[in-house]
Amino acid sequence: MLLTDRIPSHVYDSLRREGVDTDKIMMATFCDMNREHVFCDTYVVATAESIYVISGTVAIDGADQNKKQINRVWKETAFDEYPVEIIKELRLEEMQSSARLTAKLESGDYTFLTAMTNTCRSSVLIFIKYFERMKKGEITSVDFEIDDDDKPESRCCPKCGMRYPDKDRKVCPKCMEKGKLYRRFGMFLVK
Repeated sequence: MLLTDRIPSHVYDSLRREGVDTDKIMMATFCDMNREHVFCDTYVVATAESIYVISGTVAIDGADQNKKQINRVWKETAFDEYPVEIIKELRLEEMQSSARLTAKLESGDYTFLTAMTNTCRSSVLIFIKYFERMKKGEITSVDFEIDDDDKPESRCCPKCGMRYPDKDRKVCPKCMEKGKLYRRFGMFLVK
C-alpha cells in the first residue's frame, strides 16, 4: 500500500462507516483543503474499484477529568465516491498559491475532487503516478513495489520526521547545525 502521508485511525473508522473495505486500500494521500478551498483535512483514498474523497476536521471535545489528555473528535464534512472505471485520468492543476486535483471522466467532463496548498502537491503527484499504473494494470494487489524516490521516508528527515523543503537536497532546517551556519555568515562580518 502506498501512503504518501500518515493517515490517522479515525479516518479509517469513517471509511468503514461509509462501507469501504479498508483492507483493499491501495493508495492514499493527504490534502489540506476541500473542494470549497476551505482549510480542513482531506484524504484521497483509492482501491481497485473506486476513489474516495473524505473531508473533515478534528475538533477538541474537552479534556478528561485529570486534564492529562485532550479528547479529539473527527467531524466528517464530506464524502464522495468515484468509480475507477469512469475515470480516464487524474490531473493536478497548478495555480499560483495552490493546486487542485481533477478527474477527467469517460464522458469527457472534468470533476473537481479537492484543492490543496503547494505543500501537498508533491504527495498528490506521487498518488497520480501510481494511480495511472493501477489504471494500466501494472498494479493489481495491495502489496506492490514502490520506487525508492517515492517512499515517504526519503522525503523526510530521519531524525525529526519533518519534510525536506527541497527533496533533492536532503538538509533539514530544524536539525542542521546552526553553529556552522553562523560561522560562515560571521566571515562576512569580519571583513
